[in-house]
Amino acid sequence: MKSILYINKKDKNKIIKVKSVAFLNRIRIESTDEGEASLLPDDAEMLIMKGMARNEMEKFLSDLRKKSISIALKCVETETNRDWSLQKLYEEIKKEHESIEKIRTD
Repeated sequence: MKSILYINKKDKNKIIKVKSVAFLNRIRIESTDEGEASLLPDDAEMLIMKGMARNEMEKFLSDLRKKSISIALKCVETETNRDWSLQKLYEEIKKEHESIEKIRTD
């Protein structure tokens, strides 16, 4: 079943917008354990997409862009990262994002 886990610790309005796009795409919205989420930085924001076919994921991301919703840290759940803690996943996605941004600016 396709689903997302969206964490945004600072912008409640953006949470509503992301969830509405997910709803319109018939994507289940997962909730997170508050204890685990509390270990993330205060400005943490990330999107984890689960069980989506490539075309479903592309449509969802396109619909977010159409609504001017930008999420820097996003990933797809894989066999490798499925059992990681939210904190480890956040740190890995952030490192990857920073590496990509560095390449773009060099």
